[in-house]
Amino acid sequence: MADETKIKKLEDMLKEKISIAEAQKNQILELARKTDLNENEIRMLQQEIDKERRKSMADVAMIKKLEGVIAEKTRALQEK
Repeated sequence: MADETKIKKLEDMLKEKISIAEAQKNQILELARKTDLNENEIRMLQQEIDKERRKSMADVAMIKKLEGVIAEKTRALQEK
């Protein structure tokens, strides 16, 4: 009888430990999912920043080109 009581108590303890481990596993999986989402969002934002930087550099290049054209036209007008 004592052995059966001890076995039942150990089985109950094991079930409780398994339940706690399962809950912790679920928390870890949820944190991993959220981390993946955050990493994807960060990656997307970095790509958007890079795109805007490239666009900005293209805009600066276009402005310089147009300033050059204006300068040429101004010189041509002044020479006449």
